Amino acid sequence: GWPHAATPHLDALASRGMRFERCDSAAPVTLPSHATILSGLFPPRHGVRDNGTFVLSPAVTTVAELLSQAGYDTAAVVSAVVLARRHGLDQGFRLYDDDLGAGVSAGSAVEERQAEATTTAALAALAGMRPPFFLWVHYYDPHEEYRPPSRFADAASGPHRLYDGEIAYMDSEIGRLLAALPAATVVAAVGDHGEMLGEHGELTHGLLPFAGARRVPLLLAGPGVPAGRTSNCLTATADVAPTLLALAGVTLPDGLDGRALVRGRLSGDAADAADAAETAADAADCQRVAYSESFLPFYAYKWYPLRTLSDGRALYLQAPRPG
Repeated sequence: GWPHAATPHLDALASRGMRFERCDSAAPVTLPSHATILSGLFPPRHGVRDNGTFVLSPAVTTVAELLSQAGYDTAAVVSAVVLARRHGLDQGFRLYDDDLGAGVSAGSAVEERQAEATTTAALAALAGMRPPFFLWVHYYDPHEEYRPPSRFADAASGPHRLYDGEIAYMDSEIGRLLAALPAATVVAAVGDHGEMLGEHGELTHGLLPFAGARRVPLLLAGPGVPAGRTSNCLTATADVAPTLLALAGVTLPDGLDGRALVRGRLSGDAADAADAAETAADAADCQRVAYSESFLPFYAYKWYPLRTLSDGRALYLQAPRPG
């Protein structure tokens, strides 16, 4: 819906599934945020608090491990060095492609693989997978530095043209990936964090857990997902793992911080009971509280780490002094 960046493929995904208007990331930093997406746990529970030096513990069970145990073939294609396998996110994946290729020497401050190469690698991984499968594809393009192909930069408008151009470029490659998926594939599209773009004085992300960096897109489509629905209830990136498990018919482990956003594979009396409870469940979701934190200030500068709680309307920020 953003007028300055064309996203026809993500828009179409939202139209045939669910769009969650208020989804909060667990951290405005790539590695800890993805650890939450893959585990359903907030950073204090999974232990990954920043990029670079942290490794996801083998004691943490990921959605890939649970799906693999349930008979799913699993593969991942990631596009930034901060998600290299040495950081532990490869747990449960038969194939974990973290080969950035030419991106290592592309002159970027952060080693990355651009969207076209990412989609090409994802299609190669998909060709070698047997159903049922779980494929995680990570795009890094709408991230500093913003260097979209010129045709996307020229077509974008607004005050952040290069950032919007990166979004449009990524969307075009997501479209190429979606076109190759079997029709009955469940698809989840989620951001790990946003960009502040100058709000509160921060140009990019990582320091401040305000809405610009904390609020992310979350789209869900496929079998078991209501079509054409928009939810205004507060959700969290910790909900992604339990939601995918529910849609796969896999029992959710105890103790997750996230919750399933759909009821999954139910039929008969169970489905009728779920339908009857859906309105009450939505109301309960709207009353929840989401946690987010930013420990990058502490590990990079020895500043006070920031923690937040939000109910979607108000934000509590734990900091050294009122701000």
